[in-house]
Amino acid sequence: MKKILFALAALTVSTLSAASAGMEPDDHTVAFWDFSMQKQGQIEDQSGFGNTAALQSMENAPLPKILPEEGAVFDGKGGYVQIQVKDSLKIRKGDFSIEVVFKCASEELLKRPSGFFLIGNKSHTEKISGFLLGYSPWQGRKFCFQYALDGKARSFNAPLKKTLETGKWYLLRISRKGDKLSCLLDNQLLAEEKVQGEISLVNMRAARIGIYPAPWQRDKQNRLIVNGFEGTLRFIRFSDIGRDGK
Repeated sequence: MKKILFALAALTVSTLSAASAGMEPDDHTVAFWDFSMQKQGQIEDQSGFGNTAALQSMENAPLPKILPEEGAVFDGKGGYVQIQVKDSLKIRKGDFSIEVVFKCASEELLKRPSGFFLIGNKSHTEKISGFLLGYSPWQGRKFCFQYALDGKARSFNAPLKKTLETGKWYLLRISRKGDKLSCLLDNQLLAEEKVQGEISLVNMRAARIGIYPAPWQRDKQNRLIVNGFEGTLRFIRFSDIGRDGK
């Protein structure tokens, strides 16, 4: 049993190392968080631009747990991380990248009809600005990136070639480079589409991680829409260039 546990632990470390290779701040980084480190409930933005992230929760849900050398652990019940957005994140024009290193905790999460959200700052109904990045199994497993192009709502879907594995670290990347918007998983292209115009990631609302960013909205049963992530986040990086893993 000890040998099996050791092997599983070693595999987890190796997949994290592979998924997070090169994930560090550089001259093109406008925000960078390592969720394995926190101080008094806050995660420092290591880009130096001051986009501080803070542990939060809704309706008395448990806060995400910060585990050293692991990351922020979310239970999907309403704990989240909120980002105090500074000017560096207000990317309105040109190339950009959003990268997330994560692992899912359960098969139930991946089968949940409503999916889950990783990061975003807009609701489904907002059309002229902001973004949402998440996962949906509806009509085929896929990552979904909702955004605004020249003030009009757009949705970019990237179908998965195989089912995500629980407990395995992944690097998800949304990248705009020139007139192409791409979604890559572990540096493998899932989908791309042509875009011409201004993509505005700006929104008046603070960005939220691990939860639907418009939690005042309720479903037909008057329940708050949470769609919380169940799993662990290690790194998130925003850049002012289109990264393609090369």
